[in-house]
Amino acid sequence: MSSSSDPRLFTLDEANALIPVIAPLLEVLQQQLQELRTKHQAAQRLAEAPKSGNGHRLQEETEVRQAKDEVERLSQQFQRAMEHLQSYGCEIKDVDTGLLDFRGMRDGEVVYLCWRAGETAITHWHALDSGFAGRQPL
Repeated sequence: MSSSSDPRLFTLDEANALIPVIAPLLEVLQQQLQELRTKHQAAQRLAEAPKSGNGHRLQEETEVRQAKDEVERLSQQFQRAMEHLQSYGCEIKDVDTGLLDFRGMRDGEVVYLCWRAGETAITHWHALDSGFAGRQPL
């Protein structure tokens, strides 16, 4: 008997059927991550910049606070997008490269059906403990 917390097991056909749905979601996630990194770096530069001593300190502090608030907002938006994508049952391994895994069965063993952004279908698998380096053709 499996509990509701057990990861879903996909057939190859089920996982492949999700590719057209999740590929655009992953693309949005990648864009959000890039924007988050850019805003975070800008906020850091702003926070670390030398402060003027000519009465502009309040304005500078306001700008730093607004930049940090924007980073927090983008971070929460990114987290919600991650959770939405994961709700389909896939495991996000690397947002930058667009690497996703689906748990499935192969020769009686639970394995990862491995997909990477740009691929039209899942054509590889790997053991749960081998990672991308252990990727093998189906």
